[in-house]
This record gives sequence, C-alpha cells and structure tokens, in this order.
Amino acid sequence: MQWSQCPPRFMDMAVQLSPTLPKVSLGLGVVAVVLIPLGFGVVVIGDVASIAWRSAGLIAGAMTASAFISSPGFAIAAILTGHSARRRYPGEAFGRAGLIVGYVALGMFLALVVLMAIAWMSIRAR
Repeated sequence: MQWSQCPPRFMDMAVQLSPTLPKVSLGLGVVAVVLIPLGFGVVVIGDVASIAWRSAGLIAGAMTASAFISSPGFAIAAILTGHSARRRYPGEAFGRAGLIVGYVALGMFLALVVLMAIAWMSIRAR
C-alpha cells in the first residue's frame, strides 16, 4: 500500500523522524576537532611510556600521525555534509553547527601546519 492510497487518518499517524544528515555533520566535525588535541596527548603518553618500553614512542608517533592526517578529512566531510544538510533541511540547527565545527577544525589544522612550518624554518635557519 503506498502513501497516496492510505486513508487520511493513517497519514496523520505517520511518525516524523528527525533527519540524520545534520547530526552526522555535527558528529564528523566533533571528531575532527577532538583528533587534533588527542594527537598531542598520545605523544606525551608515548614519550612517558617509552621509558619502560622502547617501541612505545614509535607506536605513539604512528597514532599521532594518523590522527593529524585524518583530522582534515573528517573536517572536510563535516563541511560537505553540513552544506548538504543546510540545503535539504533549512530549519535544522545541527547542520549549521556541523558547518561551523568543520570550518573551525579545518582552521585549527591549517594554523597548526603553519606553526609547524614556521618552527621548522626557524630551527633550520640556525
């Protein structure tokens, strides 16, 4: 039975589900923001753990690199899904929040890359 064939009383009983795309956008943005400081925390823990176990620093470095590499991917995904959510569901605030958090995460990542490049250049100049 299709919706067009349903009696009007059943059309009123249909459950209105909230859209998931805006929530996905916000979730991706939050993941992108959380991965950046998480990378720094893993490095500190790895440095402390490398006192007892030699490979801990290498494992922590790999985890940090994967966090930093995947963070802009999550930020870009949050931005894309946020724009799509804003177009499909203009009244949903989660889409706008996902857009804002995605752009903030991408900005944080780019600022961190610029700071790392400046630090690298200042170390190499000596």
